Amino acid sequence: LNISSTKLDPILVRYRLTDEEGQSTVFVKRAEEIPANGKVNFSETIQTDGLGGMYRLTIELNPNQDPYELSVLNNFGQTEVFIRPDQFNPFLDVTFDGRTISNGDAVGHNPQITISLRDPNSFVLLDNPDDFAIRLMYPEFLERRISETDSDVSFVPAENLDNNIASFLINPNLSLEGIYTLIVNAKDKAGNVAGSTDYRVQFEVRSDVEESPFKVWPVPFVEELNVQFSLGETLPDVFNLTIYNARGQLVKRVNIEDFGVLTTGLNRYQWDGLDQSGQPMANGMYYYEVINNLQKRSERWRGSILKLTGE
Repeated sequence: LNISSTKLDPILVRYRLTDEEGQSTVFVKRAEEIPANGKVNFSETIQTDGLGGMYRLTIELNPNQDPYELSVLNNFGQTEVFIRPDQFNPFLDVTFDGRTISNGDAVGHNPQITISLRDPNSFVLLDNPDDFAIRLMYPEFLERRISETDSDVSFVPAENLDNNIASFLINPNLSLEGIYTLIVNAKDKAGNVAGSTDYRVQFEVRSDVEESPFKVWPVPFVEELNVQFSLGETLPDVFNLTIYNARGQLVKRVNIEDFGVLTTGLNRYQWDGLDQSGQPMANGMYYYEVINNLQKRSERWRGSILKLTGE
């Protein structure tokens, strides 16, 4: 409330949360300009990640006395609040070329490794790559620490709490054959870890591992995704590509007639990044499944793709 004939510039507002042990967390925000002989109502959202329990909330207007006020008796407000702590662990999912592997499994020299962290209980987005600690142990005890700045790595932060999933997409060139170990540790904003121990899987890189006949590029993609696949001499009875979002919801289904004329050998298709209703998809992680049915024999190819929104 401004009872003067001069407008007031935006003033500082100090919020102080004090727990039952007397420890305080302070937030300082700036309110809106107050017109002459007028008033403004304002609200503020305070991040409380890492906090939990009973707190005393104190609100102080113009704490630095800028501008100077003759009386500050009505500049204070206080109330008791309860902050519900986040005590639930997030979920970690790790796949190689769209499949979960076990210790001792063999993979090719160029696997696509997808590491996703999902937190359905949090009120804070998973958007910090530092919440992940990823190590790849090479043969001969060489160690690589995976970073979002690496040229073969993409990090996708969560964008909304309804789909609070952050992902690392790693496309390493594992030229050395031998035994590798992937070690992952991840946590949410409240410090809850995904599992009581680190995720750890040991796998063997061999040149005799067959690559999938179904390939997509570029990863990540912005507007269009190229699809390439090979078919044998007898063409399939059923062939479809289905794309899902990170929550398992259908995004796009491409049926056999949508591919045009399928031929023996190499075939190509281009997805424009639009969903089933023709709307552009938001950036994020998606998963695909291809079903190839040929004379009562069925093949399934799975993988993950990453879409980024152009600037």
